[in-house]
Amino acid sequence: MTTHNWMVSLAVLLVFTGPIAADETPINLEWRPITQTVNVGDPVAIGLYAVCNPGQTQLFRAADVVFTWDPGYLQLLGVNNAGAVPLLSSTLPANDPYNLNGPNPPPTDGDGYYLAWAFLGQPVQVSDQGALLTTFEFLALAETPQTIVSVATSGGNPVLNSRVFGGQEAGTIVTGTLGSGTVTIVAEPASLVFLLAPAAWRRGRR
Repeated sequence: MTTHNWMVSLAVLLVFTGPIAADETPINLEWRPITQTVNVGDPVAIGLYAVCNPGQTQLFRAADVVFTWDPGYLQLLGVNNAGAVPLLSSTLPANDPYNLNGPNPPPTDGDGYYLAWAFLGQPVQVSDQGALLTTFEFLALAETPQTIVSVATSGGNPVLNSRVFGGQEAGTIVTGTLGSGTVTIVAEPASLVFLLAPAAWRRGRR
């Protein structure tokens, strides 16, 4: 089945589901940067994890994730599913109906849409240790003490809400907290040498 058909099916699933049930364990979405501090021009890898609260477990079935970042500091390159839990779909859909990714992902304007779907009838067991859904890959563009990648509550036109589906019954919403991750970007070593060279030369002259 094509990505578009999967998205249509998921849209139908969204229509017939309500708020998270009181007795359902929530699944949180959490960002985990592989490296907290990087140089300008370096790749930046940030894992997106499905995580339960301490001591809890839950079944993960699907997720719609609206995410945001600052394109002045990070350029989105795509997602990498190496090392992630096995999923039927884990992608940035092209031509999504919410106009977040554009016709040729990855998007470049600072917001996007990630779709995850477990194999039908084979939900993923999530614990408080977390299950890696995918790794977002960026390129560091400019220095900053902190740039943030977040899961947004909603976005797009028409509006799409970030939601996680799981539990014993298919279609149950189990969305917990929507997290964010931060990365520090510093000058590349060659730039530092260039900036420090005049000061070293003046000390030598004295």
